[in-house]
Amino acid sequence: MTTKAKVCAPWIPGYDYSVFYIKDDKVEILKEDTEWKGWLWCKGKNQKGAWVPSSYLEIFSVTSGKFLKNYSSRELKVQPGEEVFILEKYCGWCLVINSLNESGWVPEKNLT
Repeated sequence: MTTKAKVCAPWIPGYDYSVFYIKDDKVEILKEDTEWKGWLWCKGKNQKGAWVPSSYLEIFSVTSGKFLKNYSSRELKVQPGEEVFILEKYCGWCLVINSLNESGWVPEKNLT
């Protein structure tokens, strides 16, 4: 179920790239985010690192896991007043889709 939300503060992605994983891709877990609990910095074979919700992973050990479903690390640039639909919420972040059918992660605190 999606929920409509309005952007109350701008968000500019922190990375100029996105990483895509598919179900069963294996990753190396490098660290846990200290600000956003539940997010792990992971790196897959031949890919740059990306923040990943721990719920997307089957964790084998402190340093390894595999994806339970497809995932994109894309953050979405948004501006105040813009309307989006929340597809998913996880540990302070929302996966949203905008009127241009673009999807990505935005901090929950930037939405009302």
